[in-house]
Amino acid sequence: MDNQACLNEDGLSSDPGIFTHMEKMKFASSEITTFEISEPKSKKKCSKNCAWTMVIMYLITLTAGFGILAYTVSKMHKQLDLIEKCENHFPNETGQMKPLGETSFQRGEGSWIRNVKEEIHMIKLSNQQLQLKMDNVTEQFGGKGIPGPPGSPGIQGKPGEKGDVGPRGLTGAAGQKGNKGDQGDQGMVGPTGVPGEKGVDGSMGPRGPPGIKGAPGEKGKNGTDSLGLPGLKGNQGEKGDKGDPGFPGRPGLKGDQGAPGSPGIQGPKGEKGSPVRNPNIRIAGGSNRGRVEILHSGQWGTICDDSWDQKDGMVVCRMLGYTGRASVFTATAGTGTIWLDEVNCSGTESSIELCSKSNWGVHNCDHNEDAGVECS
Repeated sequence: MDNQACLNEDGLSSDPGIFTHMEKMKFASSEITTFEISEPKSKKKCSKNCAWTMVIMYLITLTAGFGILAYTVSKMHKQLDLIEKCENHFPNETGQMKPLGETSFQRGEGSWIRNVKEEIHMIKLSNQQLQLKMDNVTEQFGGKGIPGPPGSPGIQGKPGEKGDVGPRGLTGAAGQKGNKGDQGDQGMVGPTGVPGEKGVDGSMGPRGPPGIKGAPGEKGKNGTDSLGLPGLKGNQGEKGDKGDPGFPGRPGLKGDQGAPGSPGIQGPKGEKGSPVRNPNIRIAGGSNRGRVEILHSGQWGTICDDSWDQKDGMVVCRMLGYTGRASVFTATAGTGTIWLDEVNCSGTESSIELCSKSNWGVHNCDHNEDAGVECS
């Protein structure tokens, strides 16, 4: 309905005044086309005043035609702008109206625009014919005259009557279903109902099962009149289980110390023992001086001389079975893997493997830095 109201406001849907006005504009083509200026006869010569009168009439007619044309074009522009605003304001409704195509409004609008164009074309043709005839008249009076000043603009016409309301547009498609609303608050508790009538007494049920046996009663009191007869001798009871062993007794007192024994006979002097060598270390060449080599993972390798000092040499000599002094130096280059680096012993270790050192095979040395030792 808003779209229909918008079309009613622009005057396109059912305004008969527009087409009536356009029909009225046809006076330009009919009147100007039939307007003819007779050729001057040789017997009667028109004076200059007559010629100026005709020129003024032509200018007035031309000005009026252009004024009507400008007013019509301006009104068309306003109506088209209003149509565009309505389409932008109601894009869904205009989209539904487009498929209709051959509506009475669109046919009337197209016919109206064609009529306007035809009228404009006829006005131009009539003006051209009138201009040619005026040129013929002015040539007979000695050339064209000075064009007069432009006329004042005409008075604006009264606005047309409001058109009838157009037919109702098609009903739009149903919108999408809205989301489920939130749950409302819990209502107030209703009033307490009237208590019902007392029911009829039921029939007696079947007899239930017997109850659990009760606890035995208390022991009776001894009689006071006379002693009873002694009872029969009971059977002999079974042999009892073996008792648990007793706790151990306290320790006895310490005995007196015995007299010292006589000294034994002195044995013979033993032979001098040979030094015990560690099989995992050696001096290259087999002497007591040279490059130190150590066995690891089944492969012999050398030791880097970084941090290598006399304490490290003493541990190596002790592993080789020497008990004397040790001196260290940088030995000749060896081959194979450099197993140890940064060895730092305190001198009391039984093996170089117990000293502080880098991990096996981790070093930053070459074989020209292999460690050497001399044992005595």
